Amino acid sequence: MQAETFRSFESAETPDALRWKLVALLNKVDSNNFQYEPETMGFAYLYQSIFTSPFNYRLYAGTVSEKQSMTMIRLEGRTGDVNVFSRILEQEKLIKLDPLYTGEGKEIQYAALTPKYHWIGQPLNWVAPWLGVLHASYDSPRLTTGQTVFRFSMYFGIDAVLVWAAGRNFFRDKFNAQKYAGNIAAALFLPRVIGSIQSANLVRGHNRLVELKYTFPVQ
Repeated sequence: MQAETFRSFESAETPDALRWKLVALLNKVDSNNFQYEPETMGFAYLYQSIFTSPFNYRLYAGTVSEKQSMTMIRLEGRTGDVNVFSRILEQEKLIKLDPLYTGEGKEIQYAALTPKYHWIGQPLNWVAPWLGVLHASYDSPRLTTGQTVFRFSMYFGIDAVLVWAAGRNFFRDKFNAQKYAGNIAAALFLPRVIGSIQSANLVRGHNRLVELKYTFPVQ
């Protein structure tokens, strides 16, 4: 259920200087939740998130070749998190991005995020995981519109299929929601566990951005 993408940027920093600034940045944003990886795809170094991180990213940096001394950063990960870390790198002055514009040609404004709450997101998720997706996505850069629609549709579709299958005693009888209510409840448990974990990570990462006072585009 994850859409991935990548973006590449130029940096005015030397590879060595950039390395320690990236480490300092990751310690600030995602402390103890990233690691160095030796397989770097030809870059000088790679740092990536680990399973305890609320984010999903891989940060490569180095020079493209001996003839091309310009420092490059390649950022890979889930689409929303690539956008998040692109904006963080820009605000930390490690890269410079061109201004974004609205459909009317006006430059996009930036604003701080407002907190989200697990005590809202988790009950919504246990009622219906697609409601948890909407709560996590609303006014947050963690999920793009495409990711939101995809996750919403997937959870909604999975719930519909599970209710239909379990309500038929897994294709051994005619559909009877009352008779097979226990089957339905058991079948719906797994997507809610998965949704609960995803919701917790999305909200945790969002609130970390709030805590650090990073700003993001106001659409």
